[in-house]
Amino acid sequence: MPLVPILGIISCFGLMATLPPDTWIRLAGWLVIGFAIYLGYNRKHSALQREAGGE
Repeated sequence: MPLVPILGIISCFGLMATLPPDTWIRLAGWLVIGFAIYLGYNRKHSALQREAGGE
């Protein structure tokens, strides 16, 4: 049984559980910004879009 990876996952979740709420809010904000950049870049550079005649 992979004991070390399981203990690592449990300890990471334990550390995450002790983070203050403002840290989680900042994380959500950065995730939204990153997702918007990702979608914007993919929309412009999509191979499927080029095949469909979008560019």
